[in-house]
Amino acid sequence: MVAWRLVVFGLVFSIVGYAHVQGANDVPTYQQPLNEFYQLVENNEDMKLNEWRIRLRDERVQARLSTEEDFMEEVASFERNGWENTSLLTEGSEWKAHFTYVGPNGLTESLQFFAYPTPNQNGSTHLVTYEVFGTNGSVIESNIVGELVEERIQELQMDSPTTYVQIQANDRSSSKDIEKRAKTWIQHLGAETVEALNEELFVSYSAYNPDWTPYIETNGTRMNIQVAIRGNQGLGAGTTVTIGTPIITTEY
Repeated sequence: MVAWRLVVFGLVFSIVGYAHVQGANDVPTYQQPLNEFYQLVENNEDMKLNEWRIRLRDERVQARLSTEEDFMEEVASFERNGWENTSLLTEGSEWKAHFTYVGPNGLTESLQFFAYPTPNQNGSTHLVTYEVFGTNGSVIESNIVGELVEERIQELQMDSPTTYVQIQANDRSSSKDIEKRAKTWIQHLGAETVEALNEELFVSYSAYNPDWTPYIETNGTRMNIQVAIRGNQGLGAGTTVTIGTPIITTEY
C-alpha cells in the first residue's frame, strides 16, 4: 500500500502505463460515488469539504503514426473556444498539450492530450484525460456537474472513459482513533476492507463494494474504494480525509 500512496497519480495518468480498471464501460460511474462521498461529509458536523474531483481517462490506438500537424489540429479547437493553453510539448516523438478552463459557476476544468508511438506497432496511442473539480458542495447535488461531464464526454468523443472520483475534507473530530474512523466510513459506504496501511499519523484503507462496477485487482483481490486519513500538525488542526473510487489519484 505504500507504493500506492507514492506513485498512484503517475500510475493512473502516465502516458506509459496505468492501473487497469475493470468494468469501465458502465458510464456514468461518477454520480453515485460522488453523491455518497459528499453525504458522508455533509452529514458529519465535524467535517468541512475541501474539494471534490472527477477524472476521466480515455485511450485510443490508431493504426497509423500521427504527425505533429495531426496533433496540433486535434488540440487547436480548445484554445479557440476559450480554454487556456498552459503547456505544449511537441519535441521528439511524444507530444503533450494541457488546457485549463475556469467557468462562471466556480468549477475548474483541466484537459490533457498525449500522443506517442504505440510500442511494437506502426501506429500511435492517443490519451485524453479530463478533470473537473471544485470546492462548492452544492453543485454536486444539482445537475450542473452531471450535465457538464456528459457534455465533455461527447465533445471529446470518449467512447468508454475510465472514471475516477474523489473527495477531500478536513475533520476536526476530537477522536484520535483515525483507524476506527476509516473503518466507520468504509462501513457507511457498504464496503469491506481488503488492505490497510497504519502509521502513527496516517492510515490508508482499500475496500470493495460489490455494487460499484469499476474495480482494480490488488494481490488478486478486488478493490474500488480507498479511504486515507492524515493527521495535521498543530493544536486543533484535525485530520485530512481523502476518499476515492476506485483509487485515490492525488497525493494524500
